[in-house]
Amino acid sequence: MAFSDARTELSSLACRADCGIIYHVKSALSVEELASRLLPLVENHDDLLAVLDYAAGALLCLMEAERCGFKEREEPCAPNYQDRVATLIREMQAGGRPQADFWIAGWHFNSALVRIAASYDRAKGVFRQRQRNQGAPRKPDVQHDHTRIDKIRKEVDSLKHVPTGNAEGRAVRFQEALVGLEELIDFITASCA
Repeated sequence: MAFSDARTELSSLACRADCGIIYHVKSALSVEELASRLLPLVENHDDLLAVLDYAAGALLCLMEAERCGFKEREEPCAPNYQDRVATLIREMQAGGRPQADFWIAGWHFNSALVRIAASYDRAKGVFRQRQRNQGAPRKPDVQHDHTRIDKIRKEVDSLKHVPTGNAEGRAVRFQEALVGLEELIDFITASCA
Protein backbone atom coordinates (compact mmCIF):
# COMPACT_ATOMS: atom_id res chain seq x y z
CA MET A 1 0.00 0.00 0.00
CA ALA A 2 1.42 3.40 -0.91
CA PHE A 3 1.84 5.63 2.11
CA SER A 4 -0.11 8.36 0.36
CA ASP A 5 -3.09 5.97 0.36
CA ALA A 6 -2.91 5.53 4.14
CA ARG A 7 -6.45 6.81 4.60
CA THR A 8 -7.65 3.24 4.67
CA GLU A 9 -8.39 1.91 8.13
CA LEU A 10 -6.04 -1.06 7.99
CA SER A 11 -2.77 -1.50 6.15
CA SER A 12 -1.31 -4.97 5.80
CA LEU A 13 2.44 -5.12 5.47
CA ALA A 14 3.97 -8.46 4.54
CA CYS A 15 7.40 -9.29 5.87
CA ARG A 16 10.13 -10.53 3.57
CA ALA A 17 10.67 -14.28 3.17
CA ASP A 18 13.22 -14.27 6.02
CA CYS A 19 10.44 -13.60 8.51
CA GLY A 20 7.47 -15.50 7.13
CA ILE A 21 4.97 -13.64 9.33
CA ILE A 22 2.48 -11.01 8.29
CA TYR A 23 1.94 -8.13 10.67
CA HIS A 24 -0.82 -5.56 10.44
CA VAL A 25 -0.28 -1.89 11.02
CA LYS A 26 -3.36 0.19 11.66
CA SER A 27 -2.99 3.35 9.61
CA ALA A 28 -5.83 5.51 10.89
CA LEU A 29 -3.61 8.59 10.58
CA SER A 30 -2.46 9.72 7.18
CA VAL A 31 0.70 11.51 6.16
CA GLU A 32 -1.43 14.12 4.43
CA GLU A 33 -3.28 14.90 7.66
CA LEU A 34 -0.06 15.28 9.64
CA ALA A 35 1.56 17.34 6.87
CA SER A 36 -1.55 19.53 6.69
CA ARG A 37 -1.21 20.23 10.39
CA LEU A 38 2.54 20.94 10.16
CA LEU A 39 2.30 23.39 7.27
CA PRO A 40 0.49 26.27 9.03
CA LEU A 41 2.85 25.94 11.98
CA VAL A 42 5.84 26.32 9.63
CA GLU A 43 4.20 29.25 7.85
CA ASN A 44 3.32 31.13 11.06
CA HIS A 45 6.06 30.46 13.61
CA ASP A 46 9.56 31.50 12.54
CA ASP A 47 11.09 30.61 15.88
CA LEU A 48 9.87 27.00 15.49
CA LEU A 49 11.24 26.46 11.98
CA ALA A 50 14.20 24.32 13.08
CA VAL A 51 11.93 22.14 15.21
CA LEU A 52 9.23 21.81 12.57
CA ASP A 53 11.77 21.11 9.83
CA TYR A 54 13.09 18.22 11.92
CA ALA A 55 9.54 16.98 12.55
CA ALA A 56 8.81 17.13 8.81
CA GLY A 57 11.92 14.99 8.34
CA ALA A 58 10.40 12.44 10.75
CA LEU A 59 7.32 12.31 8.57
CA LEU A 60 9.46 11.72 5.48
CA CYS A 61 11.39 8.99 7.31
CA LEU A 62 8.13 7.19 8.12
CA MET A 63 7.06 7.46 4.49
CA GLU A 64 10.38 6.01 3.37
CA ALA A 65 10.26 3.23 5.97
CA GLU A 66 6.93 2.09 4.60
CA ARG A 67 8.09 2.46 0.98
CA CYS A 68 11.01 0.15 1.80
CA GLY A 69 8.68 -2.44 3.33
CA PHE A 70 9.04 -1.71 7.04
CA LYS A 71 7.93 -4.60 9.22
CA GLU A 72 7.09 -4.70 12.89
CA ARG A 73 9.56 -6.81 14.83
CA GLU A 74 8.81 -7.84 18.39
CA GLU A 75 11.26 -10.73 18.28
CA PRO A 76 15.08 -10.66 18.19
CA CYS A 77 16.92 -10.17 14.92
CA ALA A 78 17.16 -13.22 12.66
CA PRO A 79 20.12 -15.54 13.37
CA ASN A 80 21.69 -14.59 10.02
CA TYR A 81 21.36 -10.83 10.67
CA GLN A 82 25.11 -10.34 11.17
CA ASP A 83 25.81 -11.90 7.78
CA ARG A 84 23.15 -9.71 6.19
CA VAL A 85 24.66 -6.55 7.68
CA ALA A 86 28.12 -7.62 6.49
CA THR A 87 26.72 -8.06 2.98
CA LEU A 88 25.22 -4.59 2.86
CA ILE A 89 28.45 -3.08 4.17
CA ARG A 90 30.32 -4.89 1.37
CA GLU A 91 27.87 -3.31 -1.09
CA MET A 92 28.71 0.13 0.33
CA GLN A 93 32.41 -0.70 0.34
CA ALA A 94 32.10 -1.35 -3.40
CA GLY A 95 30.46 2.08 -3.83
CA GLY A 96 26.94 0.75 -4.21
CA ARG A 97 23.70 1.41 -2.42
CA PRO A 98 22.69 -1.49 -0.16
CA GLN A 99 19.94 -3.62 -1.64
CA ALA A 100 18.63 -4.70 1.76
CA ASP A 101 15.26 -2.96 1.96
CA PHE A 102 14.60 -4.53 5.39
CA TRP A 103 17.65 -2.71 6.75
CA ILE A 104 16.95 0.58 4.99
CA ALA A 105 13.34 0.50 6.23
CA GLY A 106 14.56 0.01 9.82
CA TRP A 107 17.11 2.78 9.39
CA HIS A 108 14.38 5.19 8.26
CA PHE A 109 12.11 4.10 11.10
CA ASN A 110 14.84 4.58 13.73
CA SER A 111 15.62 7.98 12.20
CA ALA A 112 11.95 8.97 12.49
CA LEU A 113 11.93 8.00 16.18
CA VAL A 114 15.06 10.03 16.89
CA ARG A 115 13.58 13.03 15.07
CA ILE A 116 10.26 12.83 16.94
CA ALA A 117 11.99 12.61 20.33
CA ALA A 118 14.42 15.42 19.52
CA SER A 119 11.68 17.66 18.10
CA TYR A 120 9.66 17.29 21.29
CA ASP A 121 12.61 18.22 23.50
CA ARG A 122 13.56 21.12 21.23
CA ALA A 123 9.96 22.41 21.07
CA LYS A 124 9.80 22.54 24.86
CA GLY A 125 13.03 24.55 24.77
CA VAL A 126 11.58 27.04 22.28
CA PHE A 127 8.53 27.62 24.47
CA ARG A 128 10.70 28.10 27.56
CA GLN A 129 12.80 30.61 25.59
CA ARG A 130 9.64 32.46 24.55
CA GLN A 131 8.69 32.80 28.22
CA ARG A 132 12.15 34.07 29.17
CA ASN A 133 12.09 36.59 26.32
CA GLN A 134 8.74 37.89 27.57
CA GLY A 135 10.12 38.19 31.11
CA ALA A 136 7.39 35.91 32.37
CA PRO A 137 7.96 33.44 35.17
CA ARG A 138 8.28 29.87 33.97
CA LYS A 139 4.91 28.21 33.49
CA PRO A 140 4.37 24.48 33.35
CA ASP A 141 4.25 22.95 29.89
CA VAL A 142 0.86 22.81 28.21
CA GLN A 143 -1.03 19.74 29.37
CA HIS A 144 -1.20 17.24 26.54
CA ASP A 145 -1.13 13.54 25.83
CA HIS A 146 2.45 12.42 25.36
CA THR A 147 2.09 8.69 26.00
CA ARG A 148 3.54 7.68 22.62
CA ILE A 149 6.23 10.36 22.72
CA ASP A 150 7.35 8.96 26.08
CA LYS A 151 7.47 5.46 24.59
CA ILE A 152 9.41 6.77 21.58
CA ARG A 153 11.87 8.61 23.84
CA LYS A 154 12.44 5.42 25.82
CA GLU A 155 13.14 3.50 22.60
CA VAL A 156 15.52 6.24 21.40
CA ASP A 157 17.34 6.15 24.75
CA SER A 158 17.71 2.40 24.29
CA LEU A 159 19.11 2.90 20.80
CA LYS A 160 21.59 5.43 22.19
CA HIS A 161 22.61 3.86 25.48
CA VAL A 162 21.89 0.11 25.53
CA PRO A 163 24.69 -1.85 23.83
CA THR A 164 22.24 -4.16 22.02
CA GLY A 165 19.85 -1.33 21.05
CA ASN A 166 16.69 -2.92 19.74
CA ALA A 167 18.30 -6.19 18.64
CA GLU A 168 15.91 -8.08 20.93
CA GLY A 169 12.86 -6.45 19.32
CA ARG A 170 11.21 -3.11 18.79
CA ALA A 171 9.03 -1.60 21.50
CA VAL A 172 7.47 1.07 19.26
CA ARG A 173 5.14 0.11 16.43
CA PHE A 174 4.72 2.03 13.19
CA GLN A 175 1.28 3.38 14.12
CA GLU A 176 2.64 4.48 17.49
CA ALA A 177 5.29 6.52 15.70
CA LEU A 178 2.54 8.26 13.69
CA VAL A 179 0.57 8.90 16.88
CA GLY A 180 3.73 10.19 18.56
CA LEU A 181 4.20 12.67 15.73
CA GLU A 182 0.55 13.67 16.13
CA GLU A 183 1.13 14.21 19.88
CA LEU A 184 4.10 16.43 19.01
CA ILE A 185 1.99 18.49 16.63
CA ASP A 186 -0.82 18.70 19.24
CA PHE A 187 1.68 19.96 21.83
CA ILE A 188 3.14 22.58 19.53
CA THR A 189 -0.29 23.73 18.36
CA ALA A 190 -1.60 24.06 21.93
CA SER A 191 1.56 25.84 23.06
CA CYS A 192 1.25 28.36 20.22
CA ALA A 193 -2.37 29.17 21.07
